[in-house]
Amino acid sequence: MDATFWQNRWAKKKIGFHEPVANPKLINCFDALELASGSRIFVPLCGMTYDIAWLAEQGHNVVGAELVESAVAGLFDSLNVVPTITQHRNLTLYHAEYAERAIDVWVGDIFDLTACNIGQVDAIYDRAALVALPDTSPDYLRSRYARQLINLTNAARQLLVTFDFDQEQRPGPPFAITVEQLQTYYGEHYELESLENVYLEAVLRDGTPGWSLVWLLRDKGK
Repeated sequence: MDATFWQNRWAKKKIGFHEPVANPKLINCFDALELASGSRIFVPLCGMTYDIAWLAEQGHNVVGAELVESAVAGLFDSLNVVPTITQHRNLTLYHAEYAERAIDVWVGDIFDLTACNIGQVDAIYDRAALVALPDTSPDYLRSRYARQLINLTNAARQLLVTFDFDQEQRPGPPFAITVEQLQTYYGEHYELESLENVYLEAVLRDGTPGWSLVWLLRDKGK
């Protein structure tokens, strides 16, 4: 799975993962992050999610990362704001103010981002990033992504949404993620707390049954 896969998905509007309203899991579980007003939240592989607007409306600054530029342009169009766009080598930064808060979104490969690019963040919100990545050879994208997230944010606390279902019956993305896999990716740095573990007859929009899960990840060293 490479950049072309996602660029084609957006070009063909095959974006069933996109939600035009704030995700209910974010709304219901956000307080578990225990953030002060004005905190800065990193949203990786953000697409044009309305969750960014919701976070800003709650009084927080947001920094996102997204591979597909048309998705980022669509995000700011949906907010009815005109961003400032600047080029930083192979990355592009979109910046705007919304609900009196700053929204910064980096366009490019998340593995090209540095901690200096995104700056200080207080928390991570991952609804559709980890589950979008396979973890098979030769790239092991999911494992690489988890390490990159830790390095970019100094293991900031994290609100993470995942699914678990029979992957043999439904090829990804999204991909099923077990608790054992989460421990492999994050267990060295984080304590994992389950906030939601619900079995649904249709956990995915295509009717696939499985478990809907929400996790709070706290840095062991903080």
